[in-house]
Amino acid sequence: MIRTKVSYEHLASYIAEKRRSIEEKELASRIAACKEKVSQSINRNLEACQQAFPGYTLQLLTGQYDYQTVLQFILKDLRVGELAKSVSAFVSADMQDYFGCSAPSLEKEFSINTRSLLPPAYTGQVLQEYVNTFRFTKAMGKAVNKVCRKSLAQVGLPWALQRLAKRVDFGALLLREFHCRPESQKHRLQKQVQACIHGVLSHLAVQLKQQYHEAIVRVFYQFYDEQGEKDFALASFSKYQYSNRRKRKKQNDLYEIQRAV
Repeated sequence: MIRTKVSYEHLASYIAEKRRSIEEKELASRIAACKEKVSQSINRNLEACQQAFPGYTLQLLTGQYDYQTVLQFILKDLRVGELAKSVSAFVSADMQDYFGCSAPSLEKEFSINTRSLLPPAYTGQVLQEYVNTFRFTKAMGKAVNKVCRKSLAQVGLPWALQRLAKRVDFGALLLREFHCRPESQKHRLQKQVQACIHGVLSHLAVQLKQQYHEAIVRVFYQFYDEQGEKDFALASFSKYQYSNRRKRKKQNDLYEIQRAV
């Protein structure tokens, strides 16, 4: 830091510059805190949504629901509309507390069209592969059972053995040797589908945070600039007062200030 001297006329500009620099640092800190609180709110919604989606995995594997239907359920469980209202109310209250004056309604600023929330492009293909694997394993087990029972029927086994053979799951026995027994496959695929849907949820949550964070920065700085314009009008009036006062002061008056090197 160095010391320098400026005229009375430039002293007001220096003070205003210094004040704005301090205000912007404080504002950036307040925005960061606000963004963090909004992220926590989204995370709570995400945790609640994760408790609901395990039921979708088996319905997806069995073909009861397709991927797009499950995706709509996920978006519904995220409660984006309710989240927008709570976030806008919170940010508005936070702005009012920071600026010390009434903040405008922000619901429109934080309204998000769910169509703008997109899952990873590869998700549908990956989930379809899991569904195809599940169907193939089930079909293979049924085919093996059918062939084995038909063959045993042609052998002419006693009635008791034929009845026992009908209870044996030959398909499961054979597929178990290849480590792809239908029941085991179902559990494994369910876990993989759950992990995939969890990834979709996390991806959507990241997009939500990004859009909300951008909106927070936008509304805070927009309101800050509007308040700054009011301060500028006040400063102009003060400058008018200064010009009248300046006539009574000497032209060579200087004031010592500190500046960064």
